[in-house]
Amino acid sequence: LTFTPANWNTPQTVSVQAIDDAVVETLTGTYELDLRHDLASAGDPVYNGLADRLLRVTVQENDVANLILTPTSLTVAEGGPAVNYTVRLATQPLDNVTVTVDGQGQVTLNGQPTLTLTFTPTNWNTPQTVNVQAIDDLIDETVSGSTYLVSLNHITAGADPVYNGLPTTSLSLTIIENDVAAVVLTPASLTVNEGDTVTYNLRLGSQPTANVTVNVDGQGQVTLNSQPTLTLTFTPANWNTDQTVTLTVIDDQIDESPVGSTYVVVLDHAATSTDPVYNALSPAPLTLTISETESAGVILTPTALTIAEGSPAATYTVALTSEPTANVTIAIDGQGQ
Repeated sequence: LTFTPANWNTPQTVSVQAIDDAVVETLTGTYELDLRHDLASAGDPVYNGLADRLLRVTVQENDVANLILTPTSLTVAEGGPAVNYTVRLATQPLDNVTVTVDGQGQVTLNGQPTLTLTFTPTNWNTPQTVNVQAIDDLIDETVSGSTYLVSLNHITAGADPVYNGLPTTSLSLTIIENDVAAVVLTPASLTVNEGDTVTYNLRLGSQPTANVTVNVDGQGQVTLNSQPTLTLTFTPANWNTDQTVTLTVIDDQIDESPVGSTYVVVLDHAATSTDPVYNALSPAPLTLTISETESAGVILTPTALTIAEGSPAATYTVALTSEPTANVTIAIDGQGQ
């Protein structure tokens, strides 16, 4: 601005317009700057020596630093095709910004377990594509259902103080599980006679993250590897190797079949582990159909008697045909004769 001896006392208006750039200059939403007014005069030594005048201007920021993920959620299947999303900055940084994301051992990102993207003040608004592939492991990561969630956290860093302090931005990833935790019995049912010895096999359906013990109780009806109860241990190394159980049906003297000649025993195989998926499993049943060799009944010996009135008494014996599980009382009615 120029003032002369003629117009010195006429105010000159200055219009101040904030430049609408794409840069975030502040962490607080507003920032201040001083407009410096430098005075100079070649002919007036008084004005030429005056100190600068400052005008404090408060600028309201209309840009918000952020990471833009498109889309913000994805679904990917173990063993299935990869999916993509893009990342870019919402505003122009003052310096390079790195974005680091960790696949958490569940996915690869552009073929890597972790990925770092770099945005510059030039390419900040150009989306960079991230290829997400679910790792097809042998572990069942879901306690219930066929999917589980993973949050891919995007962490920014750089010399730009706004982006260096940016909160983590997350992408919600739903992974479809293709492994099923289970205690696998082969076969899952057996038909046997009392006294028979047969075998069946056990293994796990998926790789556990810790040792898994499988407990089974013979319920007093069978022995398992010659024991009344049995505990087998599977590790992350031998989980899919069959362990053989030798089962012998106890040939007792008890008739366990109230109706018919067979009875059913279900042997539950209960898993315990610090692996939360296996620890939450319902017991795996082995169904035994056992043919009973005993038959509950009463034996009268002899089955008929002839006696004369006034003659000495005759005798017969009464016995059970099988061992009872409680006292049995037999009432005999002489019918007044």
